[in-house]
Amino acid sequence: MKNYPLNKFIAFFLFISTTFSGWSGYVVVECEEGKADLTTVNFQTEYMRLDGNWEFYYNELLTPDELELISPKKFGQVPGFWKHYNDSLSKFGCATYRLKFSLSKDQLLSQLSLRNTNIHNAFKIWLNGEVIAEVGRVGTSYENSVPRWLPLLVKLPNLKQENELVVQVSNYRHRNGGVQDAFEIGETSYFEEEYRHQFFSEVFLAGAAFVLGCFFIGMFFFWKKDKAALYFGVFSIFFSSRVMLIGTRSLGFSFPDLPWDFLIRLEYIGMFAMHYFMFHFVYHAFKKQTSKSYLNILKIITILLVLTCLIPGDYFTYLTIPNNYYLLTTFVYCVFIFVKAMRANVPGAIWAILAMIVFFLTTIPMVLEYSNLFITDPVILSVSYIAFMLSMSLVFAARFGFSFTYLESLKNSEEVQKREVLRQKERVEKSTTLIRESMNYAQGIQQSMLPTDNDLRNIFGECFIFFNPAGKVSGDFYWVKQRRDTKEALIAVADCTGHGVPGAFISLIAISALDNLVERKDHVETDLLLAELNDVMHDRLQRSYEKGKVIKEGLDIGVCKYNFEDHTLCFSAAHHKLLVIRKSGEFFVYRGDNHHLGMPLSFDFEFKKYSLKLEEGDQFYLFTDGVYDQKGGGEGKKLYLKRMIDEILKNSQLPLHRQKIEFEEFISEWMEDNDQMDDMLLFGMKV
Repeated sequence: MKNYPLNKFIAFFLFISTTFSGWSGYVVVECEEGKADLTTVNFQTEYMRLDGNWEFYYNELLTPDELELISPKKFGQVPGFWKHYNDSLSKFGCATYRLKFSLSKDQLLSQLSLRNTNIHNAFKIWLNGEVIAEVGRVGTSYENSVPRWLPLLVKLPNLKQENELVVQVSNYRHRNGGVQDAFEIGETSYFEEEYRHQFFSEVFLAGAAFVLGCFFIGMFFFWKKDKAALYFGVFSIFFSSRVMLIGTRSLGFSFPDLPWDFLIRLEYIGMFAMHYFMFHFVYHAFKKQTSKSYLNILKIITILLVLTCLIPGDYFTYLTIPNNYYLLTTFVYCVFIFVKAMRANVPGAIWAILAMIVFFLTTIPMVLEYSNLFITDPVILSVSYIAFMLSMSLVFAARFGFSFTYLESLKNSEEVQKREVLRQKERVEKSTTLIRESMNYAQGIQQSMLPTDNDLRNIFGECFIFFNPAGKVSGDFYWVKQRRDTKEALIAVADCTGHGVPGAFISLIAISALDNLVERKDHVETDLLLAELNDVMHDRLQRSYEKGKVIKEGLDIGVCKYNFEDHTLCFSAAHHKLLVIRKSGEFFVYRGDNHHLGMPLSFDFEFKKYSLKLEEGDQFYLFTDGVYDQKGGGEGKKLYLKRMIDEILKNSQLPLHRQKIEFEEFISEWMEDNDQMDDMLLFGMKV
């Protein structure tokens, strides 16, 4: 599949690389026995590297005058570390280098400069007997030397046709002592232009990496679920510091008072930390393709490497080589991860592979340089760094692009769902309106079948009914019947199982059954009435249902028959109770049978009957369990039967209409903000 953005990026990278590498070339002049003939070099188009055999005197800091007295002469390869000249030479110590070189008369007309980017790690330079440069302080011991790393770029004054260059070098802190890079002579204007270009390029690169790091760290604090942004941001910060510590060493140049030991430790800690945080970024960006075991191993190794930076520099600087090889191992593993991610169509995987290619092209020369096998071009290295950082940033760009596309699809899907929800809402509103109208109509039907307050007072005189359904329709109901040919009246208080619509349906069946049973009898007994009602309810609820299934619905009911002539009260009940309060204040609770009407296997049950002789001033109450099951009282506990009876007894001396008001207020205060648990029904009458 074609990837045009990737092709454009590669073309841009190659263009930049070739642009920066198209400068004037250099000529290597082989120095022999401490002498070099430069008369053939055209400094207008090229500069010169002074490679070869220089005079070399180990553990001696000699001035130009003292060198004239030295015999025999000794030689060493420049560039090179003196421990490689001879196995007997220590990495620590000092040395003096000398080179005599010739120039033509025409060359003397040019303004020439001397350049070197890496001398370990303090030096002093003479030209024709005059000191022209000094970095740090050279010495013959650890105590009297001061290391400092800065690139050398110094104008060569008072040049002659025959010139003498003397360099003193000392090293007592690094694993390598000597001249790492070649001395170069060229046009001052060209060297200065190149130095400025490199210096400002590195400062720009460091600043860009620092800003990029701050951006990704800030992005993490706004979206903490993506730890990849945090680790890439921290990596960028360490990368920025490392750019300032190598190359032109702009950090040391900008802050000359910073000690060499601090800068070298900062450089190595940054190198180890970059490895650590970069792999953490890879792990969190491609977690499904990455091994956590490798991450834990890297964590342990990095901690050990950072701790070694606390020991003297001549020890921990040896760790760069094994770290670089371990870095290459990580690189190979990352390539494997990115290939797996690309095959799994993980967003950003293709850009990660490109970044690894750039990283490989950048790292190989660095590893060879630290192994003293190669010298990298700093400008090409900076361009490679920029390409690497850009490639890794594009991993985030790809991930964000995928996320935005996904969010856009979710938004479109959300709009579709929203329209569907609106359609469903309209349907629900229509259904709700229909149900509400039906419930209101059902409420009207149920209320039409219940006696009114006037009906009750016309029959029983002083009485009250407290009826508070939990919904529009109720599973509780009360029923009254006065026989025309007798001085008796029947009152029933019932609670159908459940409340709401199912209970309301059962209440209609029960009311209809009670009416039919009483109408066709000349004499009614409460116990026999309940037995017949039980059979009717059982027959109607169970026989019409599907074969093999039962309806576990029915009702609890209390029925009283009151004789107005002799004040006799007969009571029978199924799971209901009767409260009788005598005029004297004495009260009695009569409990009905523990049997539900209409339930399976509930037919042919015989109910008991209570016959009570009441006197004028006595009161009796029928009620459903929904009254004393209500929760409240500040602790969410039930009211219970005893507390309800106590409240009725407290107000029993009041007229019944006042008793109703007091009881309503009591129930309201008890329930507080709790939802009503069940339908509530309470009937009271005074003889």
